[in-house]
Amino acid sequence: MLDCIKDCTWCTTLLWMAVMGVAALIFNWLRGPKAINLSDKHVLITGGSSGIGEACAAICVSLGAKVSIIARNEQQLKEASQRILAGNKKTGEGSVNCVSADVSDADKMKAAVASAEAFHGEVDVVICSAGIALPKKFSETKTEEFERLMRVNFMGTVNTIQAAYASVTRKPGGRIVLVSSQAGQVGIFGYTGYSASKFALRGFAEALQMEVRSAGATVTIAYPPDTDTPQLKMENEIKPQETKLISDNGAFPPEQVARSIVDAAARGVFQAYIGLDGWMLAKLTAGMSPQPVPLEAIVEVALMPLLRIISLVYQKMWSIQISNYQKKQKAHES
Repeated sequence: MLDCIKDCTWCTTLLWMAVMGVAALIFNWLRGPKAINLSDKHVLITGGSSGIGEACAAICVSLGAKVSIIARNEQQLKEASQRILAGNKKTGEGSVNCVSADVSDADKMKAAVASAEAFHGEVDVVICSAGIALPKKFSETKTEEFERLMRVNFMGTVNTIQAAYASVTRKPGGRIVLVSSQAGQVGIFGYTGYSASKFALRGFAEALQMEVRSAGATVTIAYPPDTDTPQLKMENEIKPQETKLISDNGAFPPEQVARSIVDAAARGVFQAYIGLDGWMLAKLTAGMSPQPVPLEAIVEVALMPLLRIISLVYQKMWSIQISNYQKKQKAHES
């Protein structure tokens, strides 16, 4: 009798171990790919002298990465480097190299990446954070301003990736990160030029991720909300009032935004988003974009009808706000 009880106990224990093992495997599968270790990796970041780019650099350095930051202003680069290293005294790991270049100039970007690789070795991760914004009504935006937005935001990203592409895809584990915007997920009043340049990154990222997959590399596109950066301060000085009415909901700290971007890049997931609105927009605009995390794919399919309804409510609210403001303006002018 005792032998039977012992046998049953062992069988039950083994069964539970098997169930837990299978559950762990399913859970890991649902969570998607594991993150790479950024320690001793060469991370090249454009727009690294301030804002989101600088915050990404600080996080990567704290993780032991060899970081190259690229921007146009040499003095601002040096100051950013000093801030990054000063904030990393606890670990003392990682290093920062500064390279001055304009992302909109393809030849200069090739030279900049070559200089960075001469200092830190081949690039493992590239984060394209350089960008500009020019919030204006379409009727007030000049052709050359549209061209400049595309030249910096879109072609600047293309130039950077082209310069680092061979290195990033030479061995498995390479990471390519494009920093778009929530205005690259939904068109916003006053951002006809900016939204177009950021929407372009989405199509580029979706096509590119298909090409790099066989090399074991991944592409991540980030959609940050308004972030407390010097650029946002400049934007707020010239934004149309209608834009402020529908988008002035406060700004996220760059450190929080950067953490989300770096974490998503390390894991190799396609979309990086921040906050509840960011999560909702990511699910709502998933469309034909890749989804390496099965659990996220299930959520997207399940919640799409509800999120579509919520999006229509938002659109109606924005339309009412803009219409009411413009009516008041006309009444005031008359």
